[in-house]
Amino acid sequence: MAEFPVQDGVSGIAVSAGKSTLAYKTVYEFQGGRNGPDGAYPGSGVVVDNGVLYGTTISGGASTWGTVYGVTPSGTEVMLYNFHGTGDASTPYAGLTLLNGVLYGTAIRGGAANDGAIFAITPSGAEHIVYSCDASGSLPQGGLIVVNGKLYGTTLTGGNGYGTVFSLTTSGKEKTLYAFKGGSSDGVNPQASLTYVDGYLYGTTNQGGSANDGTAFKMSLSGKEQFVYSFRGDPDGENPQSSLIDVNGVLYGTTLKGGNGYGTVYSLSESGAQSIIYAFKAKLDGSAPIGALAGVNGILYGTASRAGFNLYNGTIFSLTTSGQLTVLHSFGDFPDGTNPESPLTLIDGRLYGTAVQGGDDQGCPGYGCGTIFHFKP
Repeated sequence: MAEFPVQDGVSGIAVSAGKSTLAYKTVYEFQGGRNGPDGAYPGSGVVVDNGVLYGTTISGGASTWGTVYGVTPSGTEVMLYNFHGTGDASTPYAGLTLLNGVLYGTAIRGGAANDGAIFAITPSGAEHIVYSCDASGSLPQGGLIVVNGKLYGTTLTGGNGYGTVFSLTTSGKEKTLYAFKGGSSDGVNPQASLTYVDGYLYGTTNQGGSANDGTAFKMSLSGKEQFVYSFRGDPDGENPQSSLIDVNGVLYGTTLKGGNGYGTVYSLSESGAQSIIYAFKAKLDGSAPIGALAGVNGILYGTASRAGFNLYNGTIFSLTTSGQLTVLHSFGDFPDGTNPESPLTLIDGRLYGTAVQGGDDQGCPGYGCGTIFHFKP
């Protein structure tokens, strides 16, 4: 199909009538159980170590409880580990974090009580459970970050029932820094990873706040929380599920809903001044942004998990901080990926991401098992 700029009837959106306006490439297509126990449905982004991309899949593997994989930029995959469920980790939604040559991650299920687990794995595939979650903080869906040699993360539930923020040493000593209280002035259900800026942890909750449409918060490393912003739904954002990024002292994030009903990109100052930069329209521009943004040379890059040229498959976009959005790629039919939900990661001048479905449709009939892709911003 031809590739040339068109308009979708909304001012300020440059889109492509073809599939892509950039050097987009599918690096790897997951196969599920088609040719042995491969992973399926990569919902997380990738991290690089010694030239190898590492990540997780939600499902697939020998026991169907998810996997940890390594893939070279040329597309050669090594299956590092197959999760086994309760007692081990199970169903990892988030990506991995590298600390002292070891990869650390979260799994929303598994552990001693099936309340989730924090695991460590070496690049050679030796895995162990660092911490088993319990009622004090359960179902860790977001990933981990490293601050001063310690791991920090969130749990979706537990604590007061509304989720927690925790710290964890690599030896397994866990501390609940904060348990959300819900209500109009606190958050509920943090789903995303934290961001460390100027001595504070910043994060979002999917619900809670004055309209129960989600919040943004900041927290000291000792656990003192400050309420930063309460989302209010259309025309404001609603249900933030991505982590925040810092670009030149301003925080940027996405909301799954809100705006025109199809999600937003917003800016947020450290003091809580918020602005909607772009509201998706579920047309060629996309809808339902879930993954975190990436900032490259002052431009924001991200993915929308739905809509686009193929209606349901999602897009890759660039966005200026003044609100000019350009669709760079509309995900197509097999063997392209579909429904990107992961953050984008800049590695050696290229942005890498994953699509939770699409690719090889033999191992996961009708949907595809997901892909890894990259493009040059």
